[in-house]
Amino acid sequence: MQSSYQCSECCTQVSLPVSPTIKTVTCHRCGDVSTLTDGERRRFYPALHMQPMSALRVNELPVVSAWMPTNTRPVVPGTYECRFRPTGDAVLRLDWDGMKFVAAGIRVRMHDFLTWRGVLA
Repeated sequence: MQSSYQCSECCTQVSLPVSPTIKTVTCHRCGDVSTLTDGERRRFYPALHMQPMSALRVNELPVVSAWMPTNTRPVVPGTYECRFRPTGDAVLRLDWDGMKFVAAGIRVRMHDFLTWRGVLA
């Protein structure tokens, strides 16, 4: 069994976990996620399993996703929770239009961007 693989996104060598209970591995450089099942490694696209916060129905309990790596972006347009370095632990709800985050129709400066999350589908 191999102990590492080359990330298909950024070509970095990624170590596979030794523990059989760990079922996912994340590239520390680009954030690409793979699942490990029966010794096989398959790419997993977490953003494809995520919907915007605006997709929640009334009185529905949200199942929010984990905070996503800085270099990733949502796939589905809508409202997502975002965090920025100057705001500390404050969570801002911003609109993703498919290309960029906007607030009140104005493009958000991403210089101090930390992370984003949505609702699991």
